[in-house]
Parts: sequence; C-alpha cells; structure tokens
Amino acid sequence: MTGPEIDEPMLDALGKLERERAASIPAGLEDYVAGRRSAEDVLAEAPPEDRERVQAMLDALGPADPEAPRAWATRLTAQLEARAADRAEPEAEPPIDLAERRRSRVVVWTVAATAVAAAAVAVLTLMPRGQPAPEPDGDPPAVGTSLPSFTLTVRDSSVQTIRGEPDLSKPARYLPTSQIHWVLSPLRPQDGPLGVRVLAQDDQGARRLLTPAEPRRLDNGAIEIEGRLAQQLELPAGHWTLRFVVGEQASLPSDPAAVDRGGPWVVAEPAYVVHVTD
Repeated sequence: MTGPEIDEPMLDALGKLERERAASIPAGLEDYVAGRRSAEDVLAEAPPEDRERVQAMLDALGPADPEAPRAWATRLTAQLEARAADRAEPEAEPPIDLAERRRSRVVVWTVAATAVAAAAVAVLTLMPRGQPAPEPDGDPPAVGTSLPSFTLTVRDSSVQTIRGEPDLSKPARYLPTSQIHWVLSPLRPQDGPLGVRVLAQDDQGARRLLTPAEPRRLDNGAIEIEGRLAQQLELPAGHWTLRFVVGEQASLPSDPAAVDRGGPWVVAEPAYVVHVTD
C-alpha cells in the first residue's frame, strides 16, 4: 500500500517561504522577546541598512521583560484551572425528605379544599332562595316549568294589531264596553288544562291579579280571551300595564307576590299597556 504522492515543487516553494521568513526576522529578536537580550544588543547586531526596520519591530514589541513569559504562563494556568472548575460536576443536592414532602402536600390539599368549600358557601349564601321581585317594568321569571314561551296577539276590531306590528307597550284605549280579542299563543303546541291570570299594575305601582271570566283553550294550546272588557276583567278606569301568566290551572299563582317568587308558569310577551276610561 503506497502513501499519497508528494508534490515536490510545492514542498520546495514552502521551504523557500520559510527561509525568507526566517531571514526577515532580525537575529536575536526571539531572545529579546524571551528577555534574554536587551534591545541595544539586538539593534547593534543588525546591519546598518536594516536597523530602521529592526528598531520598528522592537518598538512594536515594547520593552523586554524577563518576567513576561512567567507571567503569561501564570495567567494561562489560572484560566485553565478556572475552566476545569466550571466543568466539574455540581455538588450533590441534599437527600429529599419524603416525610416533609408528604406533609407539604397535605397542607396544600387542605388549603385548596378549604378555599373551594368557602367559595361554595359564598355562592350558596349569595344565591337567592326564591326568585327576586321583578323591576317595575320587567317580567317575573318563569321557574320550574317545562312550558314554552307564549306570545300575546291583540285582534280587537278597534285595535288591529298583529305580531311584529305596532308596539303593544303604547297605550290602547278601551271603554268597559269595548270588545276585546286577545290570544296567547305557545311557541309549540301544548296539551293539558292550561289557564291564565292577568297581573295588572297601575301608574302608582299598585298591582292586582285578575282571572279572566271566560278564557277559551284552542286546539294548539293557545288561550283566547274574547268578549266585553268589563265581562272578562275587573279593571277600573286608569292606566294599566297587563302581564299574562300562563300555566296549569291548578298551579297558577294566587296573588302578585306569588308571581314575583316564580313558579311553574310563564309570562307571555309582550306586556300590554291599556288606558281604560269610563
């Protein structure tokens, strides 16, 4: 097996460059750097035509210091020792106290459980035990019922209003003898003995719960109130806001406060504002 071929011309060229480099370095310069000779000795040995270049080299190197090699070696040793210390393995951590860790976990879980329990108590304390009374212009909420929503439609001959048309919150004028035709329609068909109550509130906030005299139940579960106003509802003259409460006949509220508390009924939308005159 033969080694790689040697390029003789290249070797000759490299040798020539090395000789030229060595020749360009003044004699004694290496001894000056090592601190073994003075700058004056090196300069005196240089040829007269080359002394300017040698002086420039000496100036660039600075004054000779016999301790320079030793100081450099000391610095290098210190750096190497510092790097070796950095690479050394870290000190072993102290052994884990398993008993202490278990005690810490018990404390953490106890604090967390206490916080959760306190939050639950706060929620239960802040939650109302019954339905809050509605705002004067709001509807009582429906609670504990599976009934769908009901919508009021006014079909009076004197008040031609259908769903989606004129705002029923604007007062409609009635006489006690006016013919009314009001329909409460469920969102989906309903079975069962449904009834209706009318929660009436006047301008002073006084309220009364009225029972229509002759409501009729239609096939789809809608409830129709039709006839003379005075026959169906005992409404004195005045400005009234009417809300229609629909539910099973036996479960309907018996007074305004019961409507506020909520129950198995729904309040039809929208409220209907009427003005009754003598």
